[in-house]
Amino acid sequence: GIAWAQDLLRLMGGDAWSIAHGYRYTQWMLGGNAVIMLLFVINAIFRGAGDAAIAMRVLWLSNGLNILLCPLLIFGLGPVPATKKALARRAAPCAGAAIATNIGRGTGVLFQLWVLFRGGRHIRVAASQLAWRGAVLWQIVRTSLGGVGQMIVAMTAWIFLMRILASIGSEAVAGATIAIRMPSRAAQVACSRMRAISF
Repeated sequence: GIAWAQDLLRLMGGDAWSIAHGYRYTQWMLGGNAVIMLLFVINAIFRGAGDAAIAMRVLWLSNGLNILLCPLLIFGLGPVPATKKALARRAAPCAGAAIATNIGRGTGVLFQLWVLFRGGRHIRVAASQLAWRGAVLWQIVRTSLGGVGQMIVAMTAWIFLMRILASIGSEAVAGATIAIRMPSRAAQVACSRMRAISF
């Protein structure tokens, strides 16, 4: 994704401007996939251990930092000036949004690791417990195959939908993304609060 960001945008039907200037956003977001994966996996560990409140605090921290950094890195406010040339071609805002997102999520992951190794109310990981257990990993893979298959189907459908919308224009892609994401994000926040209250 980092090396072939422009090729991926071209394959997905991106217009000339998106390919020329928006590829840096794609590079940052695909390059930060490991951080995103860790954020959700470790939050799932906290919820599974019965500590949904700390999972909610992690999301508050990462999303709050993202909200604070976006104006700085998108528009060049405060101590982070954006060059007029970059703003004129609107390349800086694309990269700035992705950088803010990765910094916010990365900070959330660091906080998660600190809580895990320091020890919370419900779970604590010691360095001596970190070991490769092939049989356990294989059992986890076998158990998760059904869920993985469902996610592949859902994400493949999403990719095809975006490819069709891209043929209409960037505005259609942006509108559909906002319309689809807003209800799911609202539901996630509501579920996190209910879990936190239940504990």
